[in-house]
Amino acid sequence: MICRDSEPISVVENEGFQYLMKLVAPLYKIPSRSTFDELLDKKYGFVSNMLKEKLSGVTAHHVSNDTDDLKLQGVTLGVYELEERHTGENLAQKLKEICTKWNIKDDVVIAAVTDGGSNMIKAVELAFDKKRHTYCFAHLLNLLAQKSIESLPQLKSFLEQVKTIVSWFRSSVIGSDELRKRTVNSTEKTLIQSVSTRWNSTYYMVERFLALREIVSSIINFNTTAPPMITAKDVEFLQDFVLLFKPIEVATKGACGEKFVTSSMIIPIVRLLRKKISEASITTDLAKSLKNNIFAEWNKRFLNIEHNQLFTTATILDPRFKNLHFDDKAALGSVIRKLSNELRKDLIESESDSDAPSHSSGSKVYLKQPVVRLKDSPFEVWTEIVHKDSSLLKMVKKYLCVMATSVPCERVFSASGNIANCKRNCLLGEKLHKLLFLKSVDKTFWGHN
Repeated sequence: MICRDSEPISVVENEGFQYLMKLVAPLYKIPSRSTFDELLDKKYGFVSNMLKEKLSGVTAHHVSNDTDDLKLQGVTLGVYELEERHTGENLAQKLKEICTKWNIKDDVVIAAVTDGGSNMIKAVELAFDKKRHTYCFAHLLNLLAQKSIESLPQLKSFLEQVKTIVSWFRSSVIGSDELRKRTVNSTEKTLIQSVSTRWNSTYYMVERFLALREIVSSIINFNTTAPPMITAKDVEFLQDFVLLFKPIEVATKGACGEKFVTSSMIIPIVRLLRKKISEASITTDLAKSLKNNIFAEWNKRFLNIEHNQLFTTATILDPRFKNLHFDDKAALGSVIRKLSNELRKDLIESESDSDAPSHSSGSKVYLKQPVVRLKDSPFEVWTEIVHKDSSLLKMVKKYLCVMATSVPCERVFSASGNIANCKRNCLLGEKLHKLLFLKSVDKTFWGHN
C-alpha cells in the first residue's frame, strides 16, 4: 500500500487502519514506522539489483526477456534533485550518473525522448549523441495546435469570449447553481476552463461549451452581470474548430500510452491525421484559414517524418502496420535495406550463426505475411512469430521499446506529488526516489523477497 497506492508510512499508526487490522487479523501485530522504513530499503535494494541485470542491455522502457511472454515494461530510474542550474551540461552529467548507477552502457541507449527545451536537447547530445535525441510527439502536436491558433487574432478573440463566459459561471454562485440544476440529467454537467500551456484544454473547453450552449444561453441572457452570449455565426465557427482539432486531440491521446507500443504509431497517426483534417467538412472562412495554418505547421514538423529512422523501423516491425502507411517509397526502401543490413550484422555476431535463418529470409517472410488487426498486441503476435523464427527478435526489442512521447516521464511528477503530499512533506529526496521506483516496477517483481 505504501508504495503501490502512495500511502504515507504513517498510515500504520492511523486509528482507522489499526481498527481494520483488528477485524481482519486480530492476532497480528502491526510493525512500527521504523520497521517499514527498513522494509522499504530492503525491498528497494533487492528489486533494484534484479532490474540492474535486466537493464544492462535496455533502456528504462524495455521489452521483457521472456520470449514466451514478450511485453513492454517501464520503470522510474529516479527523480533526483538538481541543485545546480538546469543547463544542458548539468543535466547531461546527471543522465550519465544515472546510467552508471544502473549499469546502462552507452551503446544500448536507443533513444532519449524529451520536449523541445534547448537544455534538454543539449543534455541528450552531450550524454549520448545528437542522433539519439527524439522530440516528444505530444509536444510537437501541442506546438502545431498552439501556433495554428496564435496566428489568427480573430480566432483568439472568439476563444477569449468563450473563456470569459466559462469564468463567469465558475465565479458566479447564481450561475453555477443554475447550471448544476439544469444539467442534473446530463452527462456533461460543468463547463471546462482552458489552460494556456495545453492546447487540448482549449479544445475541451469549446467542445463542452457547444454541448451546453443552449442551457448556458438561457442562463446568461437572464443575468445582467453575465457576459454576452456568442452569436449563432460564432457557434458555427466553433463547430468547425472542433471538427478540425478533433483528429489532433485523438492523435495526442493515442500517442501518450506507456503500457503499449507507441513508436510504431507515429507515421500511421501523422498520415491519418492529415487525411482526417483534409476531409473535415468546414463552412466558415475563418475555419478555412485555420485549416491552412494547421497544414503549414504540419509541414514544418512532420513533412519528413518518414525519414526518421527510429519511427520508420518501428512501424515496419509492428505487425499491425508494416509498410501500409508509407507514402515515400524511397524512405520505405531505405528502412527495408537498413533492416536487412542490421539483421545480417546480428546473425554474423550470433554464436549460433549456423542454426540461424539466412539474413534475407527473416525480414522477407515477415513482410509477406498479412498485417494483423489493429486491436491485436504487437508483442503477443511477436511471441508467436519468434517460436518459428527469432531472427528479428533483437530488432523488435530494440525499436518497439521506445516511447513516442515524454509523457510517461512527466507523469512521474504527478506521482511524486501524490507521494510527497502534506502527510509526507518531510520525505528526503532519496526516500522519494525509492518510493517512486518501487511504485513503477512491474508487479512480477513483488513476488520476490
